[in-house]
Amino acid sequence: MHTAVLACAPLLVTFTCSQFDVVASAQNAPAAKPTGSKTSTFTATINTDGTLVRSAPNNETGYPFGSLSKGQTVTVVETQPGWVRVRTEGTSFEGWGGYVPALPGVALSADGKTIKITGTAPINAPNGTAEFNPDRSWKAIGYLTTGDELPVLETIKGERDTFYAVPLGGKTSGWIADSAITTTDGNAPKTPEVATPNSGTTTTTTTTETATGTNTDGATADNNTTATSTTTSTTTDGTTDGTTTTGTDNTNGTGNSNTGTDNTTVAKKPVPKAVPPATPTAAQLARAKFNEVEAKWQTIAKNECSMQDLEEIREGFLAVNRDATALSTTRKNALSRSIAVAQLMELRTLKARANEVAQRAQMQKQEVVDLEKWLLARQQYTAIGVLNASVVYDGERLPRLYRLQDPVSGHTTAYLMEDPELKLSSMLGLVVGVKGGEAFDESLRRNIITPKTVAVLQTGGETEIASPAKVGGGASDENGSK
Repeated sequence: MHTAVLACAPLLVTFTCSQFDVVASAQNAPAAKPTGSKTSTFTATINTDGTLVRSAPNNETGYPFGSLSKGQTVTVVETQPGWVRVRTEGTSFEGWGGYVPALPGVALSADGKTIKITGTAPINAPNGTAEFNPDRSWKAIGYLTTGDELPVLETIKGERDTFYAVPLGGKTSGWIADSAITTTDGNAPKTPEVATPNSGTTTTTTTTETATGTNTDGATADNNTTATSTTTSTTTDGTTDGTTTTGTDNTNGTGNSNTGTDNTTVAKKPVPKAVPPATPTAAQLARAKFNEVEAKWQTIAKNECSMQDLEEIREGFLAVNRDATALSTTRKNALSRSIAVAQLMELRTLKARANEVAQRAQMQKQEVVDLEKWLLARQQYTAIGVLNASVVYDGERLPRLYRLQDPVSGHTTAYLMEDPELKLSSMLGLVVGVKGGEAFDESLRRNIITPKTVAVLQTGGETEIASPAKVGGGASDENGSK
C-alpha cells in the first residue's frame, strides 16, 4: 500500500484517508472535455509498480502527487487518449491527502480539527516534484462546496499563505497512463449513474396501459378500459420504493355506466439502518499515539520539566517508531522527535555539570582567599610604627601617602600607599603593624608598602612621637634626618 507524504517544514505530515459522499456539482466538472474524452465508470487493476498519479493528463504540466503498486485496484471515471482519470478514494488511496488554501469561505473550527465550507474551495494536489511544498502545489484535483466539512490533519504556515491538509476522497481524482491498467470483460465501461443533488437516488419510471374490449355483461363495449400505472424508485442502498395505481372505467354500448374502481397501493420505504463507525486501522491508531505523545511534548517543552518526564516522552516516541503497523512517515516523525528530546536531555545534563564545575571553582577560589588570609595572619609584619600622614605627599600636589615612624626616634621608616578599604586615616597616631608588599623608592630612600592588612598594636598616648615641626620644621625634615 502506497502512502502519499506531504513535506511541510520542519516536520513530515502523513494523511489518513476517510470516505466522503460523492455529490455532483457543476464546479467539480471541467468546463469542456478534450476531443476523444469519454465519461465512463469501471474498475481496473494496476499492472505496473510505481505507477504515477498525476494532477493533469500531461507529463509536463501534470506533476505527480503519489504512485500506486502493481495489483492495486482503482475506479476509472473518465478516459482520454493515453490517459484515464481515477477517483482517489478506497484502500488504494488510504493515507493520501491534499491542501485546501485558507480562503474566505473556509472556516476552521475552534478546536482546529475540521473545516467547513461556505462557498467554493479547491483541493490542491501535493507537488511531488517540489517536496510536497504547499506553496508550490497549485493544481486543483477537486473542489469543496457549501456545506462540505472535512477533518484537518495539519495546519501548515506557508511562505505566503496558510493551508489545511485534508484527506482525499470522492471529490478528488487523479490521472494515470492507460497503459498502466488492466480491465476484464466483467469490468467493461458502463453508463455512469445519474446522481441527484443532495439525495444521490436514481429513479426509473415505468408506465403500462392495458385495454380490454369486454364489459361485465359479456357484450362488446365501445369503451371498456383498464389502466395500470406503476412507478418504481430504486435507491442507492438497493431498496425499492414502488407506487402502483389501477383504474377501471366500464361503459356499455347502451349508455349504462358501471361503477369505476380506483385502487392505489403505496409501498413504504424501509428505514435505513444506522451505520456503525468505521474501525480505525492500525496505522491510524499508531498516528493517534504519536499525536498524544506530541501534545504532551508541546505542553512541557515550553516549561521547565523533570528529566523523568523527558525520558517518558522520549520512550513514547521510540515506541511509535518501533511500531511496524505505523506509516513510514509517522515512524520518521517519531524518530526525529525522540532525537530532539534526547538532545534536550543532554543539554540539561551538560548545563548541570557546568553549574557543578562553576560551584567547585567558586569554592576553590574562596579556599584560596581563606588560605591567603590565614597565611597573612601568621606571617611577620612587614613594618611596625606610628602611623601619620605625610606632609609632602598630601594628595594635593603629590599622591597621598602615609608614613610609619619609629616609636622611639620618630624617624620615618616606610611609606604606605593609601587604601580606602583599610581606612588608614582613622588610625593616625597609633602604633600599627603592617603586612603587604614593599618596594624601595630611590627618591624617598625609603620602602613604599602596599598594605594588605593593618593591625593596631598600641593605642595612642603611650608613645609620644615628635611632629616634623618639633624635629626642626619644614618638609625637608619629614624623613627624620635629624
